Amino acid sequence: MTENSTLRIKALDWPFLLLLILLFLPATVLYTSTSLEPTLTLRQFGLALGLFIFSIVFFKQKIELELSSYLVKYVFLSSLSLLLLIPSFWVALNVGEALNELVKSVLSIASIFFAALIFKHNPKRITWVSRAIVLLAILHSSISFLQYYNLYFTALEPRTGLAPFGIMTNRNLLGSALALMLPFCVYIILTDTKLWRYIAGTAVGGILWGIFFSMTRSVWLSLVLATLLGSICLFYYRKNIPLIFVKNWFRAIGLLGILSVCLFFWLLKGNHPQGPFKEVQTRLLQITNPQANPVENSNSIEQRKALWSTTLNMIQAHPIVGVGAGNWRLNAAKHGIFHKWESTNERFVPLRPHNMYLQVWSERGFLGLLMFLATWSIVFMAIFKSFRQVETKNKTLLLCLTIGLFFFLFDGLFSFSNERIAHTFLVSVMVGIVFAIVPQSSDKKALLPNGQKTLIISALLFATLVSFGKYAVDKTSFRINAANAQGDFEKTIQIAQNQPLFLLPSLNSSADPIAFYIANAYFSNEELSLALQYIEKAKKQAPYHPRVLNNAAYFYFKNGQAHKAMKLYEQVLSLEPNFKNAMLGLMELYYKRGEYQKSYNLLLRSKLENAPEYQQFRLNLEKRLQH
Repeated sequence: MTENSTLRIKALDWPFLLLLILLFLPATVLYTSTSLEPTLTLRQFGLALGLFIFSIVFFKQKIELELSSYLVKYVFLSSLSLLLLIPSFWVALNVGEALNELVKSVLSIASIFFAALIFKHNPKRITWVSRAIVLLAILHSSISFLQYYNLYFTALEPRTGLAPFGIMTNRNLLGSALALMLPFCVYIILTDTKLWRYIAGTAVGGILWGIFFSMTRSVWLSLVLATLLGSICLFYYRKNIPLIFVKNWFRAIGLLGILSVCLFFWLLKGNHPQGPFKEVQTRLLQITNPQANPVENSNSIEQRKALWSTTLNMIQAHPIVGVGAGNWRLNAAKHGIFHKWESTNERFVPLRPHNMYLQVWSERGFLGLLMFLATWSIVFMAIFKSFRQVETKNKTLLLCLTIGLFFFLFDGLFSFSNERIAHTFLVSVMVGIVFAIVPQSSDKKALLPNGQKTLIISALLFATLVSFGKYAVDKTSFRINAANAQGDFEKTIQIAQNQPLFLLPSLNSSADPIAFYIANAYFSNEELSLALQYIEKAKKQAPYHPRVLNNAAYFYFKNGQAHKAMKLYEQVLSLEPNFKNAMLGLMELYYKRGEYQKSYNLLLRSKLENAPEYQQFRLNLEKRLQH
């Protein structure tokens, strides 16, 4: 590589680092702290746009690149896995969701590619990035702290009192995001100056606080397993690492282990009053004895079993190409998810199976799962084959990154951190650093062909457009939902009429079609024909969505199409047996048709027979049945 090429890369790496910082700074939080604007898809759009602009500037420099064999293999296999996604578009219920998953994979590959190039030619930037993540970890945990004590950022989504959730809108994702920042903080503690060690120590304290009070068992367990496996790797390579480092590592791990065991038994056996420690104790009891302390929430062990069982049914029904990327949540009801819940909520639709591997398998088929595992095997092959060869400082870095990557893969057994673009980008930075620091015997030094440059830029342009479409859907959906909640249906209709022309990913972050909200607004505005038109669109976008089908049935009933309404109500109850609104709607239809026994059975099934508003109806039914 020429000296000019190296200087050009050093000049270009600052925009990449700025992109990393902006991705995690609470700019989106400040933008959304008092409104319902979406933050999740805004980050995806920001990453796509940033990578697109960066790629244009980067490739204009005509830089001679050093592409390591591991990086080439990784990009090749990852690109091949993208090609395997294309056939799934034909089986996907919602092609827009499949396109969005394809885009997220493109952004991950591009992030790894550019990170590997930048860190290889300017290794000092690894320390700078790690320092930036240390500061962001402090900021992230501080936001969580303020939420937990109800001091600030309490207007952020989901606004349900389930604090802390940081800027991730979910406790699971808060815990996993903080855990993915931990390796960078530990690296700074082990290798940087005294001042930065103190700052990183503060960050670690905030991270551990956030992980503990996020009440996320998958993160607790995954972090323990990742640390143990990383320690085993360190022990295996101990002859290639300074003895003092090995001793200090195991002393620290031993002390942390003793403190953790003491804390575990204190939490498990103590008589704690109602509060955070009581909630932690409850969750620990769910791990040690789930039958003794059942808790009805979407993260319970029993519900995970239901999710996994449903996913296995889905895999069995679609073993070759899966149900289409991003389409798990559209097929879950079809494969009996609601039949396995102890209780259901009519406003709740399961969004993911809480297992990254089962989700990949169910959505992309068996070949897609093999390609997913193959790409990860390349990453760990690069780590383990190079551990003895790198210098001591990079051994420390490799160990920290290995634990971070182990954590991500273990967490994937129980959770869904791969769905957030912020988590994906952190993992991409880790993988990019791995490919940058592992020594290679035969690096390829060449200009990237113009055709490949054009392909990368075009892919990122496509990713930017689709990501903007996804953000536009979320933004429009949030605004419509807010207007509906205020009863301002005219505003809802006005927003719908002014929505962007292309909305490829047609579902919001809650798996609701945007047309569903528009249909409800038209119905509330007594424009039944337009309500039926939009509810039909919603049915096409999410054909097994219980609430969409229930509202469609009600609209048809009001339009005098009782037979069509009855079939839809029956379909809703076949998908979600405890859906009360569907029971009551069908109960009324049966009554009008003179099928009193069926109507009475549904009333009993709804458990509303003694409710004041249904007592007279029950009495009327009983009189009819006696005659």
